[in-house]
Amino acid sequence: MIKQKSWGIIIIWIIIFWPVGVYFLFKRLNTDKSALMTGNPNILIAVGYILILFAILGFFSNINHIETAFFSLIIYGAGAYLVLKKASKTKLKAKKYKAYLDLIINQGIIDSNEIGNRLEISNSSVNNDIQEMITAGYLPNNYNIPLEPIYHNNNIQQEKVVKCPACGANNKITVGKVSECEYCGTQIH
Repeated sequence: MIKQKSWGIIIIWIIIFWPVGVYFLFKRLNTDKSALMTGNPNILIAVGYILILFAILGFFSNINHIETAFFSLIIYGAGAYLVLKKASKTKLKAKKYKAYLDLIINQGIIDSNEIGNRLEISNSSVNNDIQEMITAGYLPNNYNIPLEPIYHNNNIQQEKVVKCPACGANNKITVGKVSECEYCGTQIH
């Protein structure tokens, strides 16, 4: 597996050469389940507005060279558009995935017709979305096994079910230990 770029490296690349930085940013969001499930596209929105600022500054600083001014406006404007569009899609995808995880993991609903009825979407969309979530690692291949609350009262270890703060899915964890959400990778305890 290829190692992800850290957020700091991504930001540095955005400052130095924004197309590479945006590429790394999109790649990270497509592979970092925890980043997606927070549903917080603020970093994308900030990058989008920074690119808008660069477009405006580039345009006005090159106003005497109209071709260069428009080139700067178009290049940075296109980057801003792509980033802001990705922010919107990220927010919607996180909301959709959280709804699926709540129904499948927390409520134990595995019938795609029932899921579709509750979310008011077609059965084919439900099946496509669930397959996408399995492929991306948000659901195990045997996703239809709901998690049941289990408590062990012995001296060795105690387990409990905790709701993930990022994706909302229930996870079985050992009491007193920091764990990683099985569905989105966020740290839980």
